[in-house]
Amino acid sequence: MRIGILSTANIATKVIDAIRKSGVAEVYAVASRELTKAQAYATKFNIPVAFGTYAELLRDDKVDAVYIPLPTNHRLEWVLKAAEAKKHVLCEKPFLSADEVRQMREACSKNGVHFQDNTMMVHHLRFNQIRNEKIFQVGSNGQNSLVRMHSAFSFYNILNQSDVRFNPSLEKDGCLGDMGWYNIRASLHLFDYELPSRVICFAKFNGQEDWSQEVDQTKQSIVSATGTLFFSRGRTATFYCSYEELLQQTLTVNSSDQSLTIDDFVLPRLNESTLFPREVYNDRAVYSVLDATSEAPVARVVEPCTQHVQLIRNFVSGSKTPSDPKYYGYGEQTWKTTRVLEAAVASARANGKIVYLEGTENK
Repeated sequence: MRIGILSTANIATKVIDAIRKSGVAEVYAVASRELTKAQAYATKFNIPVAFGTYAELLRDDKVDAVYIPLPTNHRLEWVLKAAEAKKHVLCEKPFLSADEVRQMREACSKNGVHFQDNTMMVHHLRFNQIRNEKIFQVGSNGQNSLVRMHSAFSFYNILNQSDVRFNPSLEKDGCLGDMGWYNIRASLHLFDYELPSRVICFAKFNGQEDWSQEVDQTKQSIVSATGTLFFSRGRTATFYCSYEELLQQTLTVNSSDQSLTIDDFVLPRLNESTLFPREVYNDRAVYSVLDATSEAPVARVVEPCTQHVQLIRNFVSGSKTPSDPKYYGYGEQTWKTTRVLEAAVASARANGKIVYLEGTENK
């Protein structure tokens, strides 16, 4: 598969690396709104072809698929145009709305191309292995039906005010869309993509000294947020995301007889170059499990897997059979994550008002 990149954004460098390590795809072209910028990027990353417009890249018959890391407010336009050009679509997240995701999925389905978002962590074998743990298996007697999940994802970025993530006109949901996406996606993934019945969330906006200070939400981005998702059978998932603290990426799941902990649920420390540069990488990941009868947590080691590389391999597989439920389902996962994120944002902007999701159980 030959992949073109619509943008010269820094975030694309990790995807370029993943494509080249995947063994099933190649980086063929890059496009920018300025040809000189695209050419400089192509030279830096050894990309064969550079275009001065996104439309030119989409017209190239040699391009099989596109990766779209454009700002959130510009994604819908170019996903629809890519689908019309019969290009498979790998798109950055988050998205403006669940309705936008619906339009993207429908356009890709109509044109027979695959649609997938770039959430890397759920492609790691670790997440599939965790879902098979006892804590997620509900017996006929209701065992383990009461499960509490909590995740925290943050990194210190508050001083970098020139970052696009602090511009509400381009990234309207700030930290909640950027970081909270992972909290919400992890919760949905481990609860087998059941939607919560209701959501409550509080947010702190850029420039606020404390959470209660009045601020013009249209001009300031969200810099931290905390929320709760309410699922059936009394299960809950609480989360916290922030640009105001040092890196943390912990996820814990607790029931009456088992506790599970991951201390790097978004970016595995042993195999992540962006935040944990090292000379030798280990493509294994771990998590720990504590049973009621155990004296200490037991580490579970997962089969070798590099999540961003596995994502590309799954993307290529999806492009071969876009209608296969396994791969078509990736788009549904994106839609559900966006729907819950929308609810969290709506709650946060209404100072913690409970938001009910229509069509879900246990209201």
